[in-house]
Parts: sequence; structure tokens; C-alpha cells
Amino acid sequence: MPEDAVELLREFAGRFNRGERPDVGKYLARAGDDAERLAELIDRFLRETVPPEPSEESVRMLAGWLKGDPPLLELRRRRGLKRDAVVDALVKLLGLDPGRREKVARYYHQLETGRLDASRVDRKVFAALGEALRHVDVRLAV
Repeated sequence: MPEDAVELLREFAGRFNRGERPDVGKYLARAGDDAERLAELIDRFLRETVPPEPSEESVRMLAGWLKGDPPLLELRRRRGLKRDAVVDALVKLLGLDPGRREKVARYYHQLETGRLDASRVDRKVFAALGEALRHVDVRLAV
């Protein structure tokens, strides 16, 4: 059932103002027949709103990308993490058989260095990767 455009805008604006990056397409899909109205409301909101300051981490990742380093590699390096630790965490968080570790390592290396099409990677892998990069030392110690 389509949702009210104004309520969707409030939800979108709240997430945006908290520094999240809400997916406009998903909101428009939820609006149903009100999608055009919601698009106009979101467009007006974004034109009139000062975006939140980027995090220090976002700035660092962009700086790394501008100098030619893939953002994921820059993020891992900035966190002082070894690739093996991230791979081990991915295997654990995704509930994979430890025998598949080498395959995970190969794909992670390709993803981290920008040689794997990220659009073909399942969202749950990115969720696990985010978790691994935030808590890799804690997760592996458990």
C-alpha cells in the first residue's frame, strides 16, 4: 500500500539530517502514485537544506580515492587492520565454512582494490563488511 508523501519526506529528512544517505528510489517506490509529489518534495528539501558536515573518515576516504587508492583499501588501512583479519571476520559473520576462506580472501582482495564490480556483490556481504571494519578485533576475540 502506498505511503503518504509528507510522512515519507519527514522520514527521509530525519535520516538525511542524521547523516545517513537514504535511497531516494526506495522512497519513491514506497510512495506509489504519490511518487511524483514526493520527488518534488525531496528535491525542494535537498535544495534548501545544508548537508551535514562529512565525517573525518569520509574525507579521508575521498582523499585516498583522489590520490588513486580505492576507498575500501584506504578505510582498512586507516583503521590499522590487516586484510587477513577482515577476511576472517567476513567468513565468521557470513557463517561460511572455514574451508571457503581462500575464496573469500580472493574476492575481498578484488573488491578492495576495485577490480570486482561492487554492484554484483550481495548487500549482506556489504553489511558484514561494515560490521567487520567496525568491530573486527572484538568479533574475532569472541
